[in-house]
Amino acid sequence: MGRKEQFKDKLPNPSELTIEWAGGADAGHLKAYDKDSKSKIKLGNMSFVVLKEKNCLDGFLAAKGCGAWSNEVTDLKTEPITVMYKDDGNFKPFKTGMYADIVEEMKSHGIKYHKVIYAMVVESSDVKTGTIVRLMFKGAAASSWFKLSSQDKHGLVALTGSEDGQTGAVRYKIPTFKASPITEEADKQAEEAYGKVDAYLKSRAVEVAEEPPAVDDDIPF
Repeated sequence: MGRKEQFKDKLPNPSELTIEWAGGADAGHLKAYDKDSKSKIKLGNMSFVVLKEKNCLDGFLAAKGCGAWSNEVTDLKTEPITVMYKDDGNFKPFKTGMYADIVEEMKSHGIKYHKVIYAMVVESSDVKTGTIVRLMFKGAAASSWFKLSSQDKHGLVALTGSEDGQTGAVRYKIPTFKASPITEEADKQAEEAYGKVDAYLKSRAVEVAEEPPAVDDDIPF
């Protein structure tokens, strides 16, 4: 990065909503944090186009009594991760290192791996078509996402519902996904949305979220 580039303003995050999966035994749906009411809201199934995929660590940092989150990286093997928390209005680093070196320690602190997907909503009863959102999947939800192939993610991806899962005595809900072809109109709109997300991510020297997403530990993974 050149000297003058460090003074350039970072572009605003184009994603309007951070969406997570509520996987508790009595849940099985998407959820988002509403800043106005300061509460979590339930969302129905939706279809979307994948714009960018990232990886991060996120959760509740018991040692500090607050939420913690990390920068978003593309390659866990080559890009270092910095876990941050907010104290008296200031962002402070908690741990920096390669994913493989810090993941177990972070788990012990309640900070877990999340798959981050920047996406454009195509069909939803709760979110306007064309809206850019940031999906975050952990545990069984992330595992279900990994079952989709790269080809599946080229087109339209629909979150269609959930199926039951169980680990020991713990029961939970796993999201189910279905891939389908994308329309020419949606594809064109997604290319424009991709440009906004790509420019935003490139504008950040250190990709640390300006505000941590709502933390929820429905599934103890």
